[in-house]
Amino acid sequence: MASIIRSGSAAARVWAAWMRSALRPKDAVAASVYESEQHLESVEREFQDLDSIRPMPKFTKAMKLYRNQVRDAQFQNMESLQLLLSPTEQPRGTIFGWKEEDEFAEKNFITRVNYFGSHLGGTYGSNDNLLSHLSKDWSDIRPKQWDTLHEKIISTIKTSLISSSDSPLQSGEPISIVVPGCGLGRLVYDIGESLKSDSELNQMSVYIHGTEASTACLKIIDSLFNAHTQEFNEFSIHPFATQRKNNLSPSSRLAYAKGPLPNPKPQSEGLGGRSGVDYSFSAMTLDELKQLEETTDCVVTCFFLDCTDAVETIKDIFDCLRPGGVWINCGPLAYHDWGLSPTSKELALAVEESGFELLDNGIHQLEEDLPYFERPDSTLVEQTWKPIFFAARRQ
Repeated sequence: MASIIRSGSAAARVWAAWMRSALRPKDAVAASVYESEQHLESVEREFQDLDSIRPMPKFTKAMKLYRNQVRDAQFQNMESLQLLLSPTEQPRGTIFGWKEEDEFAEKNFITRVNYFGSHLGGTYGSNDNLLSHLSKDWSDIRPKQWDTLHEKIISTIKTSLISSSDSPLQSGEPISIVVPGCGLGRLVYDIGESLKSDSELNQMSVYIHGTEASTACLKIIDSLFNAHTQEFNEFSIHPFATQRKNNLSPSSRLAYAKGPLPNPKPQSEGLGGRSGVDYSFSAMTLDELKQLEETTDCVVTCFFLDCTDAVETIKDIFDCLRPGGVWINCGPLAYHDWGLSPTSKELALAVEESGFELLDNGIHQLEEDLPYFERPDSTLVEQTWKPIFFAARRQ
């Protein structure tokens, strides 16, 4: 082994990096700052030829101004992410040990965020993705189509779970909803805020649990939902500052977003400080969640199914739900990994043969285009989807 290390081979460098990562716990802020510094270095490389080109004073002056604006935008992003990735520490328990946290959370209006099992790394926890999802989920430049989609999901929860005679809900018992792969928690929040004002619930409590594997995402959720426990009030970001291509004007790359809008911190006293809705988050996987067999009334997956082994995920969701419980899914069929990639036709068969009954229109494609992000003044329309949608009841 020593001879391999001394050789300086690529394998040795990979091994050394792996050992460092295993022996030294990764820090979300440090990882973000390191990535930010790399982006700033890339800005210098991008504009490095400005002083060596033939004399074009107006062009050179304009490009140097543009460079400085890009640099300032990236510094702003670095500062905002450092703040968002540094939530106030709250009491933590084991992955299933919620009792003490429940009491503390109710007393201090704290949303429980458990990091056990989460990890840094991966594309989703990168600075660019965090900034883009902050703009999509919690900022003033959020595409309005996402509000429409969330309204459809919430409407389906109400008609198939709350108003339906086949619902597993029992009078006096809280409603339990799980949102796997919840990202930065906006769908979790929208569901809770809508259900808490629904007159059909007759003051029933609502428990909503979002799961997310990314440590960085959980940190930001913690900062947003528990902003009342720390100095954080708002963020200001430039979500596309690293995108040097397809900018029709400087405003495309320098687009400015602020938030959070709406603000998810508790505004009034009550369960979890939110009058009847208790939010919580963790890094639990579906495989871990199904250990709590038949305890969940509703599972909502949004842009999640194609990120997993779809067949195994269907089985896990079935195990999580009570008989009569409802699974609502929305997302593309852009399977991320090699393996089975069923079309909607085969997917419907897998859902039904796993013990579900497809409701209403079965698996169908939404008519409205859904932009994942909206970059202004871009010469390229990026990531616009026409996802599938369905609701299914566990038999």
